[in-house]
Amino acid sequence: MNSIILFVIGTALGSFISLVIQRANRSESIIFPRSHCDQCRTPLKPVDLIPIVSYLSLKGRCRYCKSVINRELITNEFIFGGAFILQSYFNFNWLIFISILILITLSIIDNQKLTVPTILIIILLIINVTHYLIFNGGNLILLIILLGAYLVVQSLNYFTIKIGCGDIDVLFIVGLIIGFSGILTLLMLATTTALIYAWLFAKQKRIAFIPFITIGYLFNLIFM
Repeated sequence: MNSIILFVIGTALGSFISLVIQRANRSESIIFPRSHCDQCRTPLKPVDLIPIVSYLSLKGRCRYCKSVINRELITNEFIFGGAFILQSYFNFNWLIFISILILITLSIIDNQKLTVPTILIIILLIINVTHYLIFNGGNLILLIILLGAYLVVQSLNYFTIKIGCGDIDVLFIVGLIIGFSGILTLLMLATTTALIYAWLFAKQKRIAFIPFITIGYLFNLIFM
């Protein structure tokens, strides 16, 4: 029962995060206007806003104009619901769990825009540094190694590698939690899954990499 409640809370959060991202992309307020169909602009009733259930009952179409509802909405609701289920099983501390939620949000944005907002990266940095200082005892050696490696990779990236700077930021920020060896495991898993995805599904040359970093991060937290 506890897992079901957490899943419902997660889907509600996923629905809200999707709304915030959508409206931020349009430079709209998250308060006004009230939730509405993107096509016919008809205000939605509470029954139309129940996460997952509304989408399934309406068969993925607007109740009023029958236009197709973006599948990303229900996908995001399931992903956040799944994150809360993971929390119920593995009981991550609250800082780790917040970092997971931020990474999922960054993954969604990166998948949509191939870029990520700096403010979320800064928040993730604050969360992970706080965790590092509280639970890792502020290990200065690890911090120096990570900072040095980060500066080297960013410098190489500027001249040669040319991957997303946000990807590098996120990679080394999560390294504060999983350590240097964890970063290597994460990179192997993230690169492998990204290549498989690009081969099977991606039509464009560039793909979002933060979703695969998030997968590697979760793998480290659960199995390493």
